[in-house]
Amino acid sequence: MGEVYRARDTRLEREVAVKVLRRRFAEDETARARFEREAKAIAALSHPNILAIFDFGIDNGVPYSVTELLDGETLRARLDVAPLPWKAAVDVAAAIADGLAAAHAKQIVHRDVKPDNIFLTRDERVKILDFGLARSAEPAPTTTESPTMIETSVGTLVGTVGYMAPEQVRGLSLTPSVDLFGLGCVLFEMVTGRRAFERETPADTMSAILNDAAPTPSASGIQVPPALDRLIRFCLEKVPERRIRSARDLSAALRAVAIDSSAGAAPSLAGGRAGRTARGRTRGASPHSIAVLPFVASGDAADLDFLGEGIAESIINAVAGVKGVRVVPRTLSFRHVGREGEPRALGVELNAEVLLSGRITVRGDQLHVQADLVDTSDESQLWGSRFIRPARELSTLAPVIADDIIEAVRSRFDVQLTRARAPRAPRAKAPTPSEAYREYLRGRHQWNKWTASGFRASVDAFARAIDLDPSFALAHAGLADAYGAMAYYAHMPAADALPLARHAAHRAVELDPQLAEAHATLGIAAMFFDWNWVEAERRLTQAIALNDRSLTARVYYSLFLTCRGRLYEGLDAARQAERLDPMSLLAMSGVAWSLMHTGDIEATEAQVHRMMSVAPDFPDALAMLAHIAEGRRDVERALAYLRRWFPQVGIPESAVEALRRAHAAEGWTGYWRAYLGALDLQRGPGCIASSVYAAALHAMLGEPVAALDDLERARDARAPGLTFIGVDLRLGTLRGMPRFDALLAQLGLA
Repeated sequence: MGEVYRARDTRLEREVAVKVLRRRFAEDETARARFEREAKAIAALSHPNILAIFDFGIDNGVPYSVTELLDGETLRARLDVAPLPWKAAVDVAAAIADGLAAAHAKQIVHRDVKPDNIFLTRDERVKILDFGLARSAEPAPTTTESPTMIETSVGTLVGTVGYMAPEQVRGLSLTPSVDLFGLGCVLFEMVTGRRAFERETPADTMSAILNDAAPTPSASGIQVPPALDRLIRFCLEKVPERRIRSARDLSAALRAVAIDSSAGAAPSLAGGRAGRTARGRTRGASPHSIAVLPFVASGDAADLDFLGEGIAESIINAVAGVKGVRVVPRTLSFRHVGREGEPRALGVELNAEVLLSGRITVRGDQLHVQADLVDTSDESQLWGSRFIRPARELSTLAPVIADDIIEAVRSRFDVQLTRARAPRAPRAKAPTPSEAYREYLRGRHQWNKWTASGFRASVDAFARAIDLDPSFALAHAGLADAYGAMAYYAHMPAADALPLARHAAHRAVELDPQLAEAHATLGIAAMFFDWNWVEAERRLTQAIALNDRSLTARVYYSLFLTCRGRLYEGLDAARQAERLDPMSLLAMSGVAWSLMHTGDIEATEAQVHRMMSVAPDFPDALAMLAHIAEGRRDVERALAYLRRWFPQVGIPESAVEALRRAHAAEGWTGYWRAYLGALDLQRGPGCIASSVYAAALHAMLGEPVAALDDLERARDARAPGLTFIGVDLRLGTLRGMPRFDALLAQLGLA
C-alpha cells in the first residue's frame, strides 16, 4: 500500500523514513483507514522491538507517516538465503515476543506476524513492522494487494495464509493468542527454512492449519534441543486455550531454552543408560530439570503467604546443590503460582521435566505438608509424600523434603546424582525456633518484592527473627541485605544504612563463615562506603567462591567491575548473574546498568523493557527510559516516564508540568534547570545519588563549579552513586579539572 522514502529531518538532524500511501490507494477510504490505524497503533506503543513513529499527517490529500530509519533487511529476505542456526532463531523470536508483549499490554493484536513483517537491522536489532491489520474497533478493510492476503470484514478472515491461527481461518473472534501461533510458525520457518503448514494451494494450507498435526524441526531432520520442539508445538496448538498463555511467558520460555540448552548439557533426567524411563519413553539429551512452585499455605495461623514461598525457596536452594540437576530459577517458577494443575504447560514454558508442588496446612502447633513430583510430559505422579511435623521443626522441614525429592529422582530414573558445593538450605546449627524461622521467611518474602516498602518490612521481620534467636546467622545476613539495598536505593541515607548493613553482615559471618551473601554485603559496603577496592574485590570474589550460584554476589561484582572502568568484564559478570535467574529484577537491572555504561543505548533500552515486563513501575527502569528519551530529545516520552517515576522518589508530580513549561519556553536548557528545581523539591532520603544527578545536570548546563560542589556534597553524604563518576559519560566535561581529578584520587578511581 505504501512507498517508503529515505529522508532527513532537518529540525532534529536525523535520518528518517517517510511512508506515503500510494496514489491508487489514497482515494480508497478503507485503505486510508488502515494506513491511519497502523500509525495510531504504533504511536500507542513504545518498545525497542517495534518500529518507532515520529509523525503522521496528510499532505495534498496523501497520508504519510514518518518513522525511524532501519538499515538491514526483512526476516523474509534473510530466510530466502538460508535458515538461521537454532540459537539465533530463538534470540530473534524472544525479541519478537518482547515486542508483542508490549503491544498486547495495550490491547493491540498484530494479527499478521510473518517474516515479511520482521526486520533485522545491521546492528542485530529486531523490529516488528506493519500494524495495518492490528485489531481495533473498526472493521478490517478489504483490499486485493496480495494473492495470499485475505483481509475482509470482521467475522471472516484477517491475516496471511500460512501464518493464520485456526481461529483466524475459521473467522472467529481473535485474541493475542493468534500472534503466538503466528510466531510459532515464524520460529519453525527460521529453524527449518520452510513454512510450517505450506501446501499446494491456499485452501490446502488453511486445511492443514485446521487439521494437520503441528510440525517440529526435529521431525524435519533439524537438530534442535527437545525443549525447542516442545515449545514450537505448544505455540501451534489448534485450540487457543491450550497454547502458551502470553507473549511474556513465551519470551521467558525462549530464553530458558537458549540458556539451558547450551553445549555440555547433562544427560536427560529420564535418560538412564539407554535414555529411557521406567515406562520406556525416550527423550533427547538435556539437563535434569525441576521446577518448584510456591507451596500453597492455609490453616490456623494468619498471614501465611510468605510461608509457601519460603519453603519452596529453601527447597530450590537445597536441590540446586546437586550435580546433574537444573532447578528453574525462583522468579520464573514463582510467576506461576496457582497453576499446579497445568504440569504439561508449565513443563514447556519453564523447560522443566518434572514439577514439584505442595500444600502446607497449619493446625495449631502441627505442620501438615503434602509434596508431589509430577512428570510434565504425561502429567503422571512420580513421587508424593505427606509430612507431619511439630511447628517448632519448620526450619528443618525443607531440607528433609529436598533430600526425599533427590532420592526419588535418583531411584525413579536410575541416574547417579552427587552433591556439590552449593547454597545450603536455611538450617541452623541448632534447630531455630519456629517463630524466628517464620519471621526470617517473612523477611525474605518482603525483600524479594524489591520495593521501598518491602525493604522496610523485611528489616522489621529480620529484626524480629534476631530477637527470637540472636544466633540465627541467616537472619543477620538478611538484615544486612535489606540495609544494603536501602542504602543503594537511598531509601535511607547511605551514611546511616551502610554501617548497619556492615554490622549485620559481620555478625552473620561470625556465626557462619560460609554465608556467601554476607560476604557480598561486606564487599558492597567496602566499595560504596569505604572506597576500599581491594577489600571489596576480596569479599565479592570470596562470596562467589563460596557459592557460585549467588545472584547477589555476581551482580555486586559486576557493579564493582563497572566502577573500576572494566566495562565489558562488568557486563559479562552481569550476564552470568542473569543466566542464574533471567527474570530477577536485580539481575536484569545489573545488565541494564552495565550496558548503559558501555554506551549501547539500543541494547539498554531493550533490557529495560524486559524489566518493565516483570515490574511495569520499577523505579530503575522508569529512570533509565526517561534518560534515554532525554538523550534522543524526545521530551514528551521523557515526561511520561518521569510522571511515573517522580512520585516514587519523593518528587511531586507537579514538577513534571514545570519541566514541560520550561522546555516550551527555553528548550533543553530550561528543562535541565527545571529538573534541578525538581530535585530540590524532594522529600525523604531522595532518589538514587540525587547529588550526583544534580552534578550531571550542572555539567550539561556548562556549570562545572556547581557540578563539582554537588559531587563533593555527595562524597560527604557517602552517596553510593559517587563510585560511578569515573565512567559517567555525563560528567565528561569535568575530566582534567583539578578538583575532579582530586575527587577521583580520593575515591581510589584516579
